Amino acid sequence: MNKRIILKLEQDGKDFGYVKLKKDIFYSNGSKEEAVVFELENYKKSSDSFYYKVADTKDSYMDVKATTSRVQVVKPFLSVSSSSICAWTLKNGILRMVLASKETGKALSTSEDAESTALYANLFDGKPFTVIEENPKEASNKANPELAHFII
Repeated sequence: MNKRIILKLEQDGKDFGYVKLKKDIFYSNGSKEEAVVFELENYKKSSDSFYYKVADTKDSYMDVKATTSRVQVVKPFLSVSSSSICAWTLKNGILRMVLASKETGKALSTSEDAESTALYANLFDGKPFTVIEENPKEASNKANPELAHFII
């Protein structure tokens, strides 16, 4: 079984809660109970880059919509390795987007809209979150009603 984690977010010393999922979009400010459990899948035999699969699903992955840079769930057409779904690498507390085996210069961050808690992949010089991977212990996405339509 792949490593399972939940993601805790901070920015400038302020707590932004856990990554949660509503419909197909990832958000900050989730409680620990709302946190999405991810399974880390190796990316192209890399030891430090991973696909972030929503645990307990067949094929739902954290990806970035190219036109808006919004972080959302995507399902690959054939397989994740043959798709354009991005991988992620955690360096110095910043979760960075990887495509075609290269860092893209984008990191998990906030929106320009101060009222929005939707997650985006913006350039490193923006407002990236400090990301802390935590062990979900026995937590599962199966108990999260927001994720019911993704679960196998």
